[in-house]
Amino acid sequence: MKCQRWHSAYDEALRRFSRKGLGQEFITGNEAFIASGCQSPPDVCPRSAEELNFANVMVMAGMNAGLSSTFMPYACRKS
Repeated sequence: MKCQRWHSAYDEALRRFSRKGLGQEFITGNEAFIASGCQSPPDVCPRSAEELNFANVMVMAGMNAGLSSTFMPYACRKS
């Protein structure tokens, strides 16, 4: 159920904001998270201003849908 809410929010965000400025790696990471049933560890790192804005929109949408902050797929790890 949580993943379905996340998937719906993701689709809605893409409709509203489009993919403009979102890199392929960012899109692929989001879609892989959904394809895993939202079970893969957080490893989607927003790198551009557009990606950060999209991630922020998704975090707010997730929180509004009753998802916890630990559910989100976003994390930027130091190499």
